[in-house]
Parts: sequence; C-alpha cells; structure tokens
Amino acid sequence: MFDTQQSPLLNRVEIPDSEFAPLLDKLSRRHTEDNPKRINYRDLTVQQLGSIYERLLEFELTLDDEGALAIRPNIFARKTSGSYYTPESLVKLILEKTVGPLINEKLELFKNKSEELKKKKSPKKERLKVLKEVDPTSAILNLKICDPAMGSGHFLVSLVDYLADHILESLVESEEIVDWADKDNHYSSPLFQKINSIREQINQQAKEHGWVVNEDQLDDRHIIRRMILKRCVFGVDKNPMAVELAKVSLWLHTFTVGAPLSFLDHHLKCGDSLFGEFVRGAEDYLEERGNMFLQDPVNQAKATAKGMAKIEQITDADISEVKESAEKFKVVEKVTNPLSRFFGFIHAIRWMDIKDKESKQAIQAILDGQEGDPIQLASGKAKIPENAKSIIKDIFQSAKELDEEERFLHWEIAFPGVWDKWESKEPSGGFDAVIGNPPWDRIKLQDVEWFALRKPEIAQVTRASDRKKEIKKLENDGDPLWLDYLRARERAQRMASQARNGGSYPLLSVGDINIYSLFVERAHRLIKPNGMIGLLTPSGIASDKSASNFFKSISTQGRLAGLFDFENKRIFFPDIHSSFKFCAYIAGGKERKFDEARMAFFLHSTEELEDLNRCFKLSPEDFNRVNPNTGTAPIFRTQKDAEITRRVYENFPIFNNHQTEKTWPAKYMRMFDMAKDAKLFTRKNELQNMGFYPSSQNIWKKGEELFVSMLEGKMVQAFDHRAASITINPENINRPGQPLRATLKQHQDPNWAPDPQFWINIKNTIRVENLDYFICFKDVTASTNIRTMISCLMPSLGTNDTLPLFIPENPSLEEVRKYKSFSPLMVANLNSFIFDYIGRQKVQASHLKWYTVEQLPVIPPAIFEGKVGKVKIDDFIRDQVLRLTYTAWDMKPFALDMNYEGDPFIWDEEDRRHRKAKLDALFFNLYEINDEDAAYIMDTFPIVKRHDEEAFDGRYYTKELILAYMKALKAGDTEAKIQL
Repeated sequence: MFDTQQSPLLNRVEIPDSEFAPLLDKLSRRHTEDNPKRINYRDLTVQQLGSIYERLLEFELTLDDEGALAIRPNIFARKTSGSYYTPESLVKLILEKTVGPLINEKLELFKNKSEELKKKKSPKKERLKVLKEVDPTSAILNLKICDPAMGSGHFLVSLVDYLADHILESLVESEEIVDWADKDNHYSSPLFQKINSIREQINQQAKEHGWVVNEDQLDDRHIIRRMILKRCVFGVDKNPMAVELAKVSLWLHTFTVGAPLSFLDHHLKCGDSLFGEFVRGAEDYLEERGNMFLQDPVNQAKATAKGMAKIEQITDADISEVKESAEKFKVVEKVTNPLSRFFGFIHAIRWMDIKDKESKQAIQAILDGQEGDPIQLASGKAKIPENAKSIIKDIFQSAKELDEEERFLHWEIAFPGVWDKWESKEPSGGFDAVIGNPPWDRIKLQDVEWFALRKPEIAQVTRASDRKKEIKKLENDGDPLWLDYLRARERAQRMASQARNGGSYPLLSVGDINIYSLFVERAHRLIKPNGMIGLLTPSGIASDKSASNFFKSISTQGRLAGLFDFENKRIFFPDIHSSFKFCAYIAGGKERKFDEARMAFFLHSTEELEDLNRCFKLSPEDFNRVNPNTGTAPIFRTQKDAEITRRVYENFPIFNNHQTEKTWPAKYMRMFDMAKDAKLFTRKNELQNMGFYPSSQNIWKKGEELFVSMLEGKMVQAFDHRAASITINPENINRPGQPLRATLKQHQDPNWAPDPQFWINIKNTIRVENLDYFICFKDVTASTNIRTMISCLMPSLGTNDTLPLFIPENPSLEEVRKYKSFSPLMVANLNSFIFDYIGRQKVQASHLKWYTVEQLPVIPPAIFEGKVGKVKIDDFIRDQVLRLTYTAWDMKPFALDMNYEGDPFIWDEEDRRHRKAKLDALFFNLYEINDEDAAYIMDTFPIVKRHDEEAFDGRYYTKELILAYMKALKAGDTEAKIQL
C-alpha cells in the first residue's frame, strides 16, 4: 500500500495549498447556513468510514465539454443511494444467527469429547493430546466465511471482531470444561503457543529496527484478529475499488504496531459473484460439443489448494512473511490463471447467446483447437493465427472483452481448497457460512432511475410512451448519452437472459429479477451441506410470488432457521421509504435441518427480538397450512395474531385453492399495464386537440368514437369509486400522478366524476356483455397503511395495473347473472376489517397481488343463505352495499340489478359510517370472532384509531360502533341505529 513504486505519477505531482486548502476545508466541516461545524472523523468507525467511500464507487472521473475534470455516474450505476451503510445492530444479528451456531457446535463437540475422555482410564497426558484435536479455538480458526457482495468490507470487519471475541472466550472456557485436568496435566489450547510465538516474533522485529511497541497493542486480541483475517475471511466484489477499500478497512481494523499489513489478495477477490463457471458445468458444456481436454488443467488448479493452505498459515508477522505470502500466491495465480481465463471465455460465449450457424461453427473451431490450444489462446499465451477467419477473430475478441468487462468469477478456481471433487455433480466442501447485505436492485434497467442521474428532464416525463420518444430523440440527435444508455440496457438484458437460461438460478430467476434473489440462490450453492446462510434482503424473499417455489423448498423442508422481518420506520436505511420491509434471512445447507423456524415481523429494532410475544416458531407444516398454494411466510405480529389466523384458516375455505374449486364465482384480471400499454393512453388536452368533447360523466366523444376514464388505485376507496382525481406533479419523478381528494360537495353531486390522468379508447377496454360494472381493488398498498384491502364497485371503464378487477368466470349469461348477484357480497367481504386483518398477515411488500388474495379465507356462498333475525344475510348485505355504492348516476346499472330504480343516494358521512360498521360487525360474526378478539383486531389498525380519536374527542368511535352492532346483529336486530 505504501510502496512508492505503486504510484510514480503521484510522487511527482505537487498540489499548491491555494488549490488544496479549500478542498480540505470542505471535507473537514459541515457547511450550513449557520457557523460551519467540524466533522468528527476521529470517532468514525472503520465500517462507517468505509461506507462513506463506498458511496463514491458508482461515480467516475471524466472530462466535460470544455476539457475540465468532472464527475459523473458510472454507465452501469442504477441510482445514487445512501443505503450502503448497514447498521451495526443488523450486522450483529446476522453474525449471531449464522456464525453463532457454528461456533456453538465446535464448543459442544469439545464438551462431549471431554466428557467421553473423562471416563477413560488412560494417562491424562494422552487423553489431553486427543482432546486438542477438537480444540474449539483451533476449530473456529478453521471456519471459512464469505461475503459475496462485500463492498467496503463492513460485514467482514465485524466478523473479525465477532470471531475474536468467541475465540478469546473459548480459550478460557475450554480450560474450565476440562475439569478433570490437574496442575501437572492441565489443558491449554494449542492456540496459546501460536499467539506467543507471533508476539515474540513482532517484538524481535521491533527490537532490531528500534521501534517503540506498546505491549497493550500486542495483546491476544490484536494477534488473534490478524490470524482470523488471514484464515477465515473471504470476500468478493465486482468493483475493483470496493475490493481495495475492503482491504484498507480490514487493515485499519486489525493494525498491529510492529507488524506489517497482512497479505489479503488470496481471500479478497474482484469479480462477479453471480456469473461464472463451475468446473462440472464447464465440462458438461464442452462434452456436449465433443471436447474433453480439461482434466490436466483442472488437476493442476486443484493442486494449488496446498499452496493456499500454506499462505493461510503464514502469520505475516514481519515483512519477509508478507512477501512470502505474495510469492506463493503468484504461483497459485500462475497455475490457475489459464483455466480461469478459459472459463471466462466459455461464460462470455454463453452470455453472447449466439444463434447463427456460422458463428456457432466459429466457436466450435476454437474449442476444437483448430486455431491452437483454446486454453493457451484464452490466457493470452498464444494468439489467434493471422490467417484465421475474421468471424473467429471477432468472436474471440468480443468474448475476451466481455469477460474483462464483466469480471466473471469462477468460484472453485478463485478459492482453491474451499471445494473438493470439482468434476462431481455434487462437489464436496464449500464455505461454512455466507453472510452479507447484497444489492437490492432489479436487473432490468429502470429508465426513470437511470436518467434521473444523467438527464432529469427525461426522467420527469410522466407517460412511458412519451419518455421513450425522448430517449429515441437522443439517438436521432447523436447524443453520446444514447450510447451509454444502450450499453447499460444491453448489459441488463444479457444479464437477465443468462440468469434465466444459464441453469444456475432455477428457482429465483423468474419474473422481474432482483439481484438480491440471485445472491440468495448463489449463497445456497456456495455453502457446505451443513453450512449456514445469513443475508439481509427485502422481505419479498419470503412472500413474493416469484420467490414462492424457492421459499417453499426451504420452509417446508426444515431448512429455514429464522426470518426476522424489519420495517424501516426507524430509518435503518435513510434513502429507502419508511414502509419498506426487509429481513434477516437465516437458512441452512441441504443437510442442516431445523424442527422449527424462529420468526418475527414488523420489527423496529433488534432489541424487540427479546420480546417473547413478538417471536414465534413455525414448523414446516405451518407454512403449508396457512399458504397452501405457495408455502410463503405468513406475517404474525404477536402470538395472538397467530392464534386467531390459524383458527380462521381451520374453519373457512380460501378464495382459490389450487387443489379444489374456487369458492367465489369470479376471476382476477388486470386491464392495462402503465409501461407496456402507454401508447394507448391519451390526456384530456390531447382529446380536446383532436376534437373530442365530454358527453357524460366518464366519456369523451367524437362521432362514433368514445374514450373513457382510466381509473387508478389512488382514485378509489372502500365502497367509493369517486374518491380522488389525479393531479400531476412533474417534480415528483417516481410518482408524478398524485391523488386530489374529492370534497364533500363533489361527493354529494351525483353528476360529478373525478378527473383521471389518462383516457382510453373504449374499444381497448375489457367489456362483458350485459354487464356495466366490475369489482376492483387497490393493488398498491402496505400492511402498515390505514387499510390494506380496499375494494369497490366501479363502472365499466378502463383501469391500470394498480387497480385490478374481478370479472365473471366467463361471459355466459349464467355466469354474468351469478356475478351480478354475488358482487355486493364479495365487495362487503373484501372491505371487512376481519378480511383486512388476515390479509395483513400475508402482505410483505407494497403490492396486494392475486396470489396473496386467492389464499385468503372467505365466507362461502352457502353461509350467505342464512339469516340474521328475520332477514336473509345476502339481502341485508346487498341493501347496505347498494346505499354505499350508488351515489352517482354512473352506477345506475348496478342499482337496477339490485332492483332499485330511484335516484342515487345522497352522500351522508354519518349514515355511511353506520352502514360500514354494520357490515364489519356482521363479518366478525360470520367469521366466528368473539367480542374480545374483535376488539383486539380493531386495535391493530392504529391509523383508523388515531383519526377517530382526533375527530371524536379521543374516542375510537369505529371500534365502539362495530362492537355494539355485533351485539345487535347477534340479537337479530338488523334495523338498530346505535347511538353512542
């Protein structure tokens, strides 16, 4: 690091104080409107300092149009983010739940062996010698733990401390365990001798060079941390600067006065953790093409494991040992590099996904050795002959450049000694644990995020089709930004294609792939069969449909150790929305099984894990019972939530069980996608310019051509299809369309309709003959919102993907008749507090998807045939829903189907409050929820409670009404009007 030959240019350059002083001042002070405040760098931890620098990694130096030095986002940077720094409490949680069990097992093995030897009659000296073979401190130092997305090395720095603490404890505890030893034959860990030897070596070096060494800085802890750093810590990052930053962080943290900086290149690698070849996969690829020439290179690479083991044992106590480590590693690299480069060539060919016959023949010619030894060619030791076909040269060069750009990592070759039997379908070995906080970005390039960093005016265009026109304009104008965008987009497309088709990610490469999910599946490939995984990921790993096959394979097979779900309310990550949820995902390898998984949800701090009422244990059978279709995780905030939810699932069917028939006569449907269908959307001013005019509430007309409103989720509320208009805020790049709530005056006007953001040709909308309305519900939601399930009946207009529909199973007259009859019952059930409450146990992300809704328990049609007092339940519900829904003329078709021919009902807040309370009370009764549990459930809606208390002098009025109406309806009094 401090070798002057590393940077000769910097050694020759001098910066004048007049230039450097202002820069230093800006770095030293926080400049505000008041007096500048000095930044306290002294008290920053290494982890915090590393994370500050990590924020800079997505930027690069460039020259502006005038030739001056400028900073811009790297072409492949998705967005700027301050979320790199992982709070230490979360890092500690991952280490305790992932590495902790491995350490405990080493100690338990030692205890058991000690007890076994205690009973033996052989001489104590012999028994103690046998016992040292399972010494826990030595065993801990043999652990291999990897962070495959290490960034600045935060997790690895904390890992060093965590292991050091436990080794120090084990040094003492191991002596106490061997209570049968005596003063003549006492137990002492072999590590003591090693520590003393290193300390002696450092002191000797200090004495020879005249260095002053503080003995406090040569205590056991300092020396043990150096040993851990050299032997246990593994890390990978694609960004070469991140790798160097991780080294600096680890060096600073383990610095020992009198000793040089440790050699780390053997365990910290620059490369793409997600993409590269495993030996067996590469051999299969070549075998399919008739090539079999890897045995010698693979055997040579495997043999370097001995060299790696020697490097790990070198203490680096003086500079000569550091140089020895470096020299030995050069030998390892020299042997493994040809195979690594050849694997890079193979993987690049896979990425290029070549289809045409001529190119395939060119690839085959290279692999057949027609142009020379392919391994020698890939490693640069030989060159493609000058007389080779141009297509062969082009393909070879393209593959080489792609490998260099993507930095494909081939795990077995990168870390010889971690795996055995490379050619086997099931290689033995692997890491003891994989830990970290991998990136949470989607692979698909997000245009808004990408352009927000580079050309905000494009990101601010609200309609996707218009935004695409602006991007196309860059190409037409020859703007260099177009080439950057094209390169970034093509890279994302190649990455997604390889993830889906490459075979490495069979379970988590579906849908809109998120990078974190690939890291989860890769982590399972990297660990030993009895290894452990501890990763921080979005909570969708346990709840998203795209992850359901993967999670079911883990949760129902007893491989899940724990899932600790956090809400970002206390701002663990400042640049992420407060409602965003992430989790600590803890799981085991194929041979590590758990009878139960420890779970907790909606945590705001790691301290809450000590609350027994917040933590639960779920068996593999529990996952199957509550989410039979997907096996995903239910979300229980408390033990009582678990009890109520389990009881409901035992007594009522779900909406759509894949093993049986649907309970309700309707199917799920999405009408328009905001991105894919953007070309179909038209604004009001565009309709005006084309000569259209408003002909009724939701329709613009020109001749025979009709355009109708396109409703969005933010425009509706429970039993209210006219809740809000859309107003455009162009400064809000991510959500320009904002709701403008309807006023009481507008609600009371049956002719008023909200203004949508877009209108759509009626020919493009879903139409069902003899049906002029649909059931809809809001897709964008959260379990922490005022309500999670929000549904209403709406006219047959357009809807986007934030407002999905339930429509008849098919357009037959019989199905439409059933739908009309049942639709008010469905809407009432969907909007009930009890249904919402159970739904909240399932929603982890910000969307309420069909796979979640279809697994919620519903009231079966037969129960609606019963009575409340003298009134049929279905008739009672239809009357309430009619009066709540028919407040505007555009819902007259629904009123007629309910046999009501009068004018719309005037909007009356107090009347609506009572009718909704009656429906909620009815459904609590139908779901067999007692008064005590109903009161508890209502208290789980804190925003509803807060709004009531603000409006009704501190009373939770909604709860009081519902509990009162529950009693009235149980008594058969459907006409009661509760006055509280």
